[in-house]
Amino acid sequence: MVLTDEERKANVNKNAKKHRSTEKWKATRKKYNLSEKGKAKEKKNRKSEKGKIAGKRYSQSEKARVQKKEYQQSEVGKAKTKAYKQTENWNETQKKYVQSEKGHQGRRLKVLQHYSKSLSNSDIPCCRCCGENFHIDFLALDHITGRKEMDSEPELKKLGYSSKIRAGTLTKWIIDNNYPDGFQILCNNCNQAKFQSKNNTCPHKRT
Repeated sequence: MVLTDEERKANVNKNAKKHRSTEKWKATRKKYNLSEKGKAKEKKNRKSEKGKIAGKRYSQSEKARVQKKEYQQSEVGKAKTKAYKQTENWNETQKKYVQSEKGHQGRRLKVLQHYSKSLSNSDIPCCRCCGENFHIDFLALDHITGRKEMDSEPELKKLGYSSKIRAGTLTKWIIDNNYPDGFQILCNNCNQAKFQSKNNTCPHKRT
């Protein structure tokens, strides 16, 4: 019986797959991967365009996420993470991320701009009470009815709001939930004065 090229290729792949499932092949492959030659080849492959595409595809797979989670929860993973967090490289990476568009500062700016737009009619963040807009460091995200009081608001409860959400995480929660009502932008002076008042009102609004 004469096999076609497709059939012959299918048989070769089948036999190769069967061979790669043996313990002998796995041991040989592991030994090669740990060798200098194997490491050099792997490093070269990862830097290639094909390797980058394959690596990105794998990192987004469910298998990769499960393996990463298991490794991070292992004693070796925890020790390695702890050691890395003490390096200067980690500090620089964290600093860049915080200041990036995806980091806390980037998210904070988006939130300030959104809740200010109805008043400023522009992308310039400003205080809803006094109009302060000199610099975003002078501005704060204010819980209109109070941080803890908002725990009992039905619409926010449905979205998973909690007064225990930390400031850095709150901006992400607000963006993920499409900027819900209940928040406003105040300058630090107005925000602090409102917080200290008995009727939750800034002095600018009192008569």
